[in-house]
Amino acid sequence: MGRISLPVRLVLIVAGALFLLQMVALAVQLSRDDGLTLGGIRPSFAREVAGLVRLFDRLPPRRQALALEFLNAGRFSVELVQEAPPHQDRGVLLRFTASSIARRIADEGIAARRLDVSYLPNTPDTATQRGPLANLFGSHMRITVALKDNDGYLVIVPDSEVDSFVFGSILTVAGGVFGLIVLLVAVLAVLRETRPLKTLAASVDAFGKSAVPVELEERGAPELRTLIRATNAMQRQIAALLKNRALILAGLSHDLRTQVTRLRLRLELLDEGETRNKAITDVEAMQALIEETLAFASASSSADGGRTDVAKLLDAIAALSPDAIDWSGHPPLVLAIGETPLRRLLDNLVQNAIKYGHAADVTVSASAGTASIAIADRGPGIPTAERELIFEPFYRLETSRSREHGGTGLGLAIVRQILDRHSGTITITDRAGGGSIFTVTLPLAASA
Repeated sequence: MGRISLPVRLVLIVAGALFLLQMVALAVQLSRDDGLTLGGIRPSFAREVAGLVRLFDRLPPRRQALALEFLNAGRFSVELVQEAPPHQDRGVLLRFTASSIARRIADEGIAARRLDVSYLPNTPDTATQRGPLANLFGSHMRITVALKDNDGYLVIVPDSEVDSFVFGSILTVAGGVFGLIVLLVAVLAVLRETRPLKTLAASVDAFGKSAVPVELEERGAPELRTLIRATNAMQRQIAALLKNRALILAGLSHDLRTQVTRLRLRLELLDEGETRNKAITDVEAMQALIEETLAFASASSSADGGRTDVAKLLDAIAALSPDAIDWSGHPPLVLAIGETPLRRLLDNLVQNAIKYGHAADVTVSASAGTASIAIADRGPGIPTAERELIFEPFYRLETSRSREHGGTGLGLAIVRQILDRHSGTITITDRAGGGSIFTVTLPLAASA
């Protein structure tokens, strides 16, 4: 259930409730004597009608009169006539019901006879005898069946119980259709009410990548309006904090660079010696740390919408260290990222591979709207338990990847920040024969 969205969950709840209600109604209908039938009547009633017709086929005229007197005292109103009464039509719904009842009666062995099922309008005299459902529909059933040898027609008007069963079946079907309509309306209402949540989630996701506030319109239920209002305020506050941080870092970087440059100049004026050389090395490390820290802050606070041909950029990077970088080239492949962040990302990964594995093997592939850049080395490898930790700022492995190789511990953190801001990912796997493979995935740029 954890992967099912809120709108789908609400729809399932509504649909489940309506389905349960329909099942209860169906169970009640099936609990009746012969259950729910497609013909709209019980099979036993169809057999009774067919039995009456066959009975009157065999009775002589004098006994037919006695049979009529007996039947009219029971659940039927039966009449023997010489001319068939005209068929009466009471609309599409009752026409379909009458046709279904006629087929069910005919299936009881009297299919070859003339058979008519009509619905007659209730009169003030019959309304009190037909029951509430028959009065609701304003009609009652009449069945006309021809006797054999053209001996007339048997006209049967069932009592209110049969009409109630038939009309109850119709209402059951109508209730099911109504339930489906209610379900559809409920689904549309749920989707409409939860649409602001989807928009809100997309806005927060976009803000997380670009740090640019996206003001959302306050709409929906009061709780949703409050949530949207709070999210808008949160985005503005975070954007202001990031802006203030950038201003502070810009000021610090200017002052620190000035002081480091002065210190470096003064060291250059000292006499040659081991102490002077160590001091210069420390100053250079301090300067590198400052530059990397500023780069990390910059990568974590902004994203661009540029386009860069990664194959062309890798050509330029490989040309700077042709002996250490194995790159066989690739046709033009444009990514949805600016040249500056992509160069910084690739430089960090390639230089790490050279520093710890003495060489970098670079390959590029593309599929399904994304490009994969694999940078492999022959270094000591990275333990599985630490493959996520190395992307944390200033984290260092307790092996040969340590401070003795130089660096600040921010290179991979900068890589992760750049990828987070450009919908990219990075994975680390072992290389056959030793070493590691860093695989970067970035989206391809849309066609211009």
